[in-house]
Amino acid sequence: VLMRLLISTALLALAVAPAAAQHQHGKPGSPPEAFTATPASAPDGTLWMVTERGVFHFDGAAWTPAGPGRTSTAAGPIAVDRAGRVWVADYHYPGPVGDGVSVYDGARWRTYTAADAAPLSGRGNPDNPATTWVSNTPQAIVAAPDGSVWVATEGGLARFDGATWVAFGQDETGLTTPASLAVAPDGSIWATGYACEGSPVRVARFDGRSWTSFGPEEGLPTA
Repeated sequence: VLMRLLISTALLALAVAPAAAQHQHGKPGSPPEAFTATPASAPDGTLWMVTERGVFHFDGAAWTPAGPGRTSTAAGPIAVDRAGRVWVADYHYPGPVGDGVSVYDGARWRTYTAADAAPLSGRGNPDNPATTWVSNTPQAIVAAPDGSVWVATEGGLARFDGATWVAFGQDETGLTTPASLAVAPDGSIWATGYACEGSPVRVARFDGRSWTSFGPEEGLPTA
């Protein structure tokens, strides 16, 4: 019963907190009207939003643009980590085209691309053994309570601990093409995706030590 509750909670979180893009209409004091991703809240209670015209910060009274230096114009998923750094998955909707992952520390931008990570040695998409963890096409990004940042890409999942990236492929998660991410109240990471082309949706959970994968054979509802 507890496991079913955890799965249901994770699925609900994934349903209500995807980085689904939407059109925003400009109003006085709002970001420029553009194609945007779902905004993200910072630890200090302020709000960040990414649009095709840039990344904007709302302090409760006015919107201000982030500093210059971000090279991508993608309006993909956004997250703010425990230290207040803003992470943007540079994914161009409807894709699949991406520019990697950009992070803003309040003063400058840095972009991570496939060149910054080692290949998964075929552990990601079996149809593309050369796929790296980032693939330059990040589908989702979340910040965990421990300060780490997680990215879901077509080639697998990756965790950044502030210094290095650790990749997780299909042999660990059971997911070939991760698509969504969520952080549970206990700090565990949940991801959804597909085991292979045309197969039912699968859900994977990382408890900080190991992965558990759920599919129809584990009782995961498929309809």
